[in-house]
Amino acid sequence: MPGCLFIFLIGALIQRGDRALLTLAITLLILIVVCLAATLRLSIGFNKELILGTLVALVAMSILTRSTGGKVDTWLGDLSYGVYLSHMIVLAIVAHLGWFADAFSARCGLVIIGSLIAAAVGFVCVEGPVADYGRHLRKGAVSVLRPGMNLRNAAMG
Repeated sequence: MPGCLFIFLIGALIQRGDRALLTLAITLLILIVVCLAATLRLSIGFNKELILGTLVALVAMSILTRSTGGKVDTWLGDLSYGVYLSHMIVLAIVAHLGWFADAFSARCGLVIIGSLIAAAVGFVCVEGPVADYGRHLRKGAVSVLRPGMNLRNAAMG
């Protein structure tokens, strides 16, 4: 929990634009990395993956806060929750199968690609149809699924 809170606070500081606190948070992150590396605890658990993810997120958030957004940003935003839900499962599968056990970069790439694919499948098959049905319900057009209907054709009319 403390690691997730730290990452959330860094994102909030980037969004808020408070450069002094953001500099302090990034300095603290660098200090944590140096301490982990100095005590040889960088290879315990998922420390490397967490630090790499935090650094990538910091760079991405810094760049994305300056852009206006578009279809790709919207699609990646739609997938973000699915990536969050699936990344540990994909990571566990890759670790269990022993794929790229000695190649950290390749393993990270495989987990990212696998998580994006799992999130896209989840969005197309579950999240999208449920959201469509929810919008349709808010319009008051459908209150109950009738026999032979699924979420997709119920949402479409």
